Amino acid sequence: MDQQSIGNKLRKLRNQNNLSVQDVAVLLHKYGIYISTKALYSYETGTRSVEAPIFLALCMIYRCDNILKEFADCDYAVTVPSSEELRLLERIRGLDEHGQELLNGMLELELKRCRKG
Repeated sequence: MDQQSIGNKLRKLRNQNNLSVQDVAVLLHKYGIYISTKALYSYETGTRSVEAPIFLALCMIYRCDNILKEFADCDYAVTVPSSEELRLLERIRGLDEHGQELLNGMLELELKRCRKG
């Protein structure tokens, strides 16, 4: 997919969320990203390539829950993790091998329980 197609989809998602470019610039601050509205417009027109961290933050802001389906017309589900999921992932990565094994075992038991119900 070329930059212009990506930009068109980003603009479509922004409009679907009733956000102005100024709104998006403010929301990006939440992710530690400080860019101008001019830069956002250049992503949407395809005159500038959007960097991966900015692209992912935009997908979160636009609540794009399946990036591949939206941007590559692929049905394989790739979702953007929520901030809570990212927080949990950070905590899991902080565990040693033993802690990760215990957590894995607990998750397997809980998944089996949920599948029964």
